[in-house]
Amino acid sequence: MDAGGQPDRITRLDFQKLLHTLNLHLLPRAVSDGMFQAMDTDGDGSISFNEFARVVSSSSPRDVLSM
Repeated sequence: MDAGGQPDRITRLDFQKLLHTLNLHLLPRAVSDGMFQAMDTDGDGSISFNEFARVVSSSSPRDVLSM
């Protein structure tokens, strides 16, 4: 959740915190940035519920990248 009061969005900072919680904080920054950018399809700097749901409901990583 964004500290700015947008509970339906994941900011880049939120995403980094999530990776840390999942013990994925050792991923290279370029990889985590790429993951974030792949989910932030509208490029507004945050991940909406719909953008997140699109990724987690995808059957393969290729599907995500081709959307």
